[in-house]
Amino acid sequence: MKIPESVRIGGVEYAISYVENLQYGNQLAYGYIDYDNCKIELSATDSIGHQKRCQTLLHEILPYWVSVHLCRHTHAQPYVKTQRNDRQHEYDRNATRQDESVLMIWDMNAEELLAIANKRLCFLAAEETRKVVENMRLLVNEKCPEFKDYLVPMCEYAGCHEMKPCGRKL
Repeated sequence: MKIPESVRIGGVEYAISYVENLQYGNQLAYGYIDYDNCKIELSATDSIGHQKRCQTLLHEILPYWVSVHLCRHTHAQPYVKTQRNDRQHEYDRNATRQDESVLMIWDMNAEELLAIANKRLCFLAAEETRKVVENMRLLVNEKCPEFKDYLVPMCEYAGCHEMKPCGRKL
């Protein structure tokens, strides 16, 4: 995946830059999104590598409502940063749009990754959610090409099981 010079999130353009020894507070960080200055900083440290920068960028720009779609998968363990006003003071949860980005870490095994890809690559899934899972699929296939034939929509993998299919012809 090519990292762009900027991305549009919720109608706002965020510049992407690289910072040596990037820190969040007093800890080293892979990435940081600065909402006030409309910029995303990624660590320029050589040991991190391109793949980790791609993952970090996706992590920084995940819209909150897409994280809710992804958290529905019961055998994966999501860790999503809270929006509660009593736990964070960066913004007012009640005034925040649902397309604001959110921090999310997602642990899963290969079987759950397959199930998520089958469901979320379907053309009935929200386009934004499909794009996130498509980017995950590309990153996984880069490192584990044996997954290539399995990280596909359900209709390609084992036939459609939707009550109202999208009508895609294979």
